[in-house]
Amino acid sequence: MLFQYRLILKETIFGKTKFTKLTFRLCYRTHLESMSHTLGKTISYEEMMTDADVERSVLQSLITHGLKEGLEKFEVPQAVTLIPDVWTPESGLITAAFKVKRKVIQNVYQKAIDRMYA
Repeated sequence: MLFQYRLILKETIFGKTKFTKLTFRLCYRTHLESMSHTLGKTISYEEMMTDADVERSVLQSLITHGLKEGLEKFEVPQAVTLIPDVWTPESGLITAAFKVKRKVIQNVYQKAIDRMYA
């Protein structure tokens, strides 16, 4: 799990400084629904993507898991954006070898990147 977590972070971090870590996260629907119910919310999957409480809960979950698994504080994301889009070669966000197309992703999600730095 730690390897997978680090891989996700490695492949999706955009940073203006070496100390700030941002990540985009596609969460399994069942995990988000469970998290939402724990927060006392009964909202749609699409609403979960933009709900501030759900977003904070996902970020806290990432922070807790990362620190528990031995990541250094500077390796743990400080902001997260939940996205409903699956990154596939067909979507143009990753290559056929499943490498992230950083510039394309930056162009598509620039508003979210700016929001995470605000």
